[in-house]
Amino acid sequence: MPSCGDSAVFYDRVVSDRRGAWYKAKQSDLEDFELVQVLPGNGGKFTTSAGAIEVPILPRGTTSKVGSFKVNDQTRQYIYDHRDELAGATVRIEVMEKSPSGTQRAGRFVDFHPDKNQGNDAIAALQMA
Repeated sequence: MPSCGDSAVFYDRVVSDRRGAWYKAKQSDLEDFELVQVLPGNGGKFTTSAGAIEVPILPRGTTSKVGSFKVNDQTRQYIYDHRDELAGATVRIEVMEKSPSGTQRAGRFVDFHPDKNQGNDAIAALQMA
């Protein structure tokens, strides 16, 4: 139950399926960001592939790291192998919300924006695969 005590607010985010099981529904939006750089993983299976991407937070002039990816391991490796060609590309990040300071909450890399990256050969090859 939310701290405000309003049960309607709570149940707006909870849905049930036909079996009667309850699930929390989380809303998200897609936001466009410029890719500053691709960072390697810190260990494990992503040590030599994309561990995070860095995107700018424009109002503040700083950057933010997005370490969650909604792509398969092969795509993640391709992004890391072609990181120099992909710098400056427009990426789509799924965010739960965006704070007033411009940072994203629970950001996940989704893909490269198809309409804003025309002419980038590395992205064209990725989308053809």
